[in-house]
Amino acid sequence: MSIKHIFLASDSHGDVGGMVRAFGKALELFDDISVIMHAGDFASDSQVLAAHNLPIYAVKGNCDSPASTYALMELVDIGGQKILLVHGHKQGAKEGKKELGALALEVGACACVFGHTHKAFIGNVGGSLLINPGSINDPKTPGMGTSFGIVAIKDGMDIVGCEILEF
Repeated sequence: MSIKHIFLASDSHGDVGGMVRAFGKALELFDDISVIMHAGDFASDSQVLAAHNLPIYAVKGNCDSPASTYALMELVDIGGQKILLVHGHKQGAKEGKKELGALALEVGACACVFGHTHKAFIGNVGGSLLINPGSINDPKTPGMGTSFGIVAIKDGMDIVGCEILEF
């Protein structure tokens, strides 16, 4: 069984250069990235990475155009595991993470990737692994700059690792 690395980004707010720099840093550290996920607020910024010919999953956030064709939520199957991708504004992410954890359990996801707060986070809430990669453009995590996330998942198994990295 192989390990797949997933690149996580959020809250790029039009900073496509930041997306390119973050992904470049990720490729320096992990040469086997197989999926790109963007948790909203300028979800279309993720398309700057399309030349890498990897699957890209993105959802719209509160700063994306209402006319955007991106969904508010995606349930992504990677190696037999489901990862919920949302921005978090509809689930009250700034007020707490309980609703995000409950939603992940409800849809059968092994993890929920979200954004909105611009604060990097990895933790277990209500029995669900929640991951916020921070912000590509405007970080609000004390003592941390711009950041992205990496998730390692083994085919047919749960997530075997995740981390937030600055760039």
